[in-house]
Amino acid sequence: MRMKPIHLALALLLSACGGDNAPEEKGPPPEPAANVQTGQKLAAEVCAACHGEQGISQQEGTPHLAGQHAAYLRSALHKYKAGQRQSEAMAGIVEKLSDQDIIDVAAYYAGLPPFDGDRNPAKADGVPAVANPIEQGQQAAAACGGCHGADGHSAMAGTPHLAALSQDYLAKAIHAYKDGSRQHQIMAGMVASLDDKTIGQIAAYYASLPLKGTGKADKGDAAQGKVKSEACAGCHGADGNPGDPKNNPALSAQDAQYLASAIRAYKDGSRKNEVMPGIVANLSDADIDNLAAYFTGQERAAPPPVARPMGAKEWAERCDRCHGPNGTSQVARQFPRLAGQRMEYLQQALHQYHEGKRKHSTMERMVFPITDAEIEAVAAWYSRQK
Repeated sequence: MRMKPIHLALALLLSACGGDNAPEEKGPPPEPAANVQTGQKLAAEVCAACHGEQGISQQEGTPHLAGQHAAYLRSALHKYKAGQRQSEAMAGIVEKLSDQDIIDVAAYYAGLPPFDGDRNPAKADGVPAVANPIEQGQQAAAACGGCHGADGHSAMAGTPHLAALSQDYLAKAIHAYKDGSRQHQIMAGMVASLDDKTIGQIAAYYASLPLKGTGKADKGDAAQGKVKSEACAGCHGADGNPGDPKNNPALSAQDAQYLASAIRAYKDGSRKNEVMPGIVANLSDADIDNLAAYFTGQERAAPPPVARPMGAKEWAERCDRCHGPNGTSQVARQFPRLAGQRMEYLQQALHQYHEGKRKHSTMERMVFPITDAEIEAVAAWYSRQK
């Protein structure tokens, strides 16, 4: 029986796809040849003092190596050797290791029994809950309410509303009062004892509050102020709602008397800023009152949302995508096991990625929004896994 051309072509195509010449799927590259006995000897000579005789560290801040993937260990050692990971202790050790030494010692540690949480000296008694910074900020801001209002709406003329200002901008402003770059005797005393964490919490609280309605100016011509506001629009927005609220404050619906006093402070130099003095230098007192009247009458747009803190399990769901269920890293050999690892070492590594001291593009993006409390929680979570 003769086949029709289309049937013949289809048969040839199927034959080509399914025949002996079809390309095979590529698996992971084979492990390089290693001498485990040589690796054991090297480990005893140069690694055991810090990482333990069986790769279970007894030193705070020093990771367990037992049961870690050989591919990951080789990669980490080469990074220390190339200076891509910073450690004075490791740098002096790895510079003497040859490529074959690295292969051998990695193979030795990979063959040891994996981490066991019951033997983990850093095992956490419990996974700390991640506190809500907004709730903590509300408590810390209790002393601010007398002037700025409990809900961020000031009832005192000349005192700014803090509600719905960007968290980043508020934190920068508080720091400016603390370091003296903004001069205000009362504010300087109020913020003097605040640490960075508390400042961030207070800023998060006020940023989470809405600013209702608009302000009202006792003097000034808003129509004339709108004309003058063209010089302000590039940074603060045409209606006082900036495109970059992290660096430029919203002026819309702000207290008019405060706006006027702030502009005058930039003009006389008592408030420091690289850009503002040049913008306000030629403004008359009437111009300043007009600008304040215009901006206070504008509606406030919602600020960038305050990041919601995530608990340990939520973070673990993200981390497990690469590191395997509960950090066991059973499949992807290039990623380290996290299960049963020393808690304080995991905290140290996450802080280094977050601060850019340890380089890895994926990890840097992953931990960019993480807080200290979240680092503590996720490190405790993985240290408890077997």
